[in-house]
Amino acid sequence: MTERVSYIESGLEVRLPQGEHFRFQDLRAYHALKGAHLREMDFCWIHNGEIVMLELKDYTRLPDLSEVRDRFPRNIAKKVADAAFMLFAVWTVREGAKDLRKELPRWACTPKPLRVIVAVRVRADEALLWAEAFRRLRDATVGYAKLADMNRGRKIFVWDYDFLQRKSRAIGLEVRALD
Repeated sequence: MTERVSYIESGLEVRLPQGEHFRFQDLRAYHALKGAHLREMDFCWIHNGEIVMLELKDYTRLPDLSEVRDRFPRNIAKKVADAAFMLFAVWTVREGAKDLRKELPRWACTPKPLRVIVAVRVRADEALLWAEAFRRLRDATVGYAKLADMNRGRKIFVWDYDFLQRKSRAIGLEVRALD
């Protein structure tokens, strides 16, 4: 059995295969780029020849979510675009990405299909209000998906935490709710 590394993020324990994942936030090169207003996804790993990028958001403890819901599609779309663009810069051997290339696992340095999963936990009484924000996120990422050839076979997903937990093994990770 593959050794796993455990992380606590947004109310979940996420376990990923040792050596088969990375976090941009753990890379010194990313922190140098972060000052240039680049954003990252929480986790990236290799599964069945695809690089899977996962963003987790837990909005169950925030009192007023109307402003968060309004900004959500734009903020998450930027994270998706920035993370994909960093990988594309590495894959096309751009000078600005040379330090990222040095720190990324070797498998992440060559082009691979991308799959993006945004998993969100919201209060049950807010679920219908969030449906519109999720639709706007899908709309906001359509262009990115086309540019990255992610439009074949729907490669950008918005899931709730329960669905992520049910699907986790099928996408190469283990997920457990902490509360």
